[in-house]
Amino acid sequence: MSGPIGRPAALAVRALRLNSFRNYSSGLIEGAGDIVVLTGDNGAGKTNILEALSLLGTGRGLRAARFGDVQQHGATTPWVLSASVENAGIVHQLGVRFVVDRTGTVDEADQSPHQNAAPPLSGKREIRLDGGPLASSSDLDELVGFIWLTPAMDRLFQEGVSARRRFFDRLVAALIPGHLRSYADFEQAMRERTRLLETQGPRSNASWLSALESQMAAAGVAVAANRVDALGWIQDRIDRVEVPPFPQAELAIGGAVETALLAGAAALACEDQLAEDLSANRGTDAAAGRATTGVHRSDFLVTHRPKQVPAAYCSTGEQKALLISIILAHAALAETGRGRPPILLLDEVVAHLDGARRAALFNHLRTLGGQSWLTGTDAHSFRELNGVASFYNVAEGVLEAYSLS
Repeated sequence: MSGPIGRPAALAVRALRLNSFRNYSSGLIEGAGDIVVLTGDNGAGKTNILEALSLLGTGRGLRAARFGDVQQHGATTPWVLSASVENAGIVHQLGVRFVVDRTGTVDEADQSPHQNAAPPLSGKREIRLDGGPLASSSDLDELVGFIWLTPAMDRLFQEGVSARRRFFDRLVAALIPGHLRSYADFEQAMRERTRLLETQGPRSNASWLSALESQMAAAGVAVAANRVDALGWIQDRIDRVEVPPFPQAELAIGGAVETALLAGAAALACEDQLAEDLSANRGTDAAAGRATTGVHRSDFLVTHRPKQVPAAYCSTGEQKALLISIILAHAALAETGRGRPPILLLDEVVAHLDGARRAALFNHLRTLGGQSWLTGTDAHSFRELNGVASFYNVAEGVLEAYSLS
């Protein structure tokens, strides 16, 4: 289904099948258009569909759940997702399944607090593309990307730094394939350094610590440079294209490496500085049990431009409007040749939006050239999308296509 300018989505999930996933023993969506609306009562399984879609991409999905946690209760077979993904006019078959760890080992932190409760399943996600295995989930960056908004994110700017950083890194990854791989390289070197400091102390294996710190510095500066580039592109889009009545946002990234790059420092100089800082902090990091400096501590900062008020001090409705304006600007960057539009997963997005903002959101989604999946309890809240969107009713894990009268 095309938007008003007759352009099909550059990236879209056209079909999705779920088995033994959350509250779905089996579920199927076929012929999904560029805008998909899932309606139904609370608890029916609408968000579970969005979570399944998010698990077709990198990471642990919109709930950040362990892979064993999404297994349907009582199911005798591990969960499986299969999808037809259209990318630049080519349809790929993408399969994701849960492979249970049959050793029966469960991390102590994952043990159930109830003595008689079954322990959570442990295992890994296996990905197949067009019938063949995919070596790494990070390779999915080239095929598919998702950006999501959930009700839990309505207070994103008032909660922990890590949630804001993860949100921004998803925006970056949709624009710069390979960003998540660089971040994974940084984290892997950081974990190895932390283990070495914990087991052997800051004065042992100086050469190996230096090598790990050099790896952290190289990967960390690559991450920071990607963030700086993406921030500039998104801000430029916000500056040039207003989406009234959503407020314009001023964006910033708070981190030592990003700040240095923005000030004009050379990447190699930033690598040297970060490596020196990590070396100087070995004693502190050994005592803390973690790295106390690096790009894993950076913050994503947003200001409500018309009011010149930090987002953290805005109302919940204003914060949600700011998030929507950022996501819409980001998705529109595909028109400038910056990557391709991600698939938007917007859970209960119309809740608390007035009529003007709801209409503006729907109108903008129709012009993006990307696919959007929306959920809500009231089908009539989406009446402006009648004749444009694919509608599915969700009732106790059962999906049924319908049309608005």
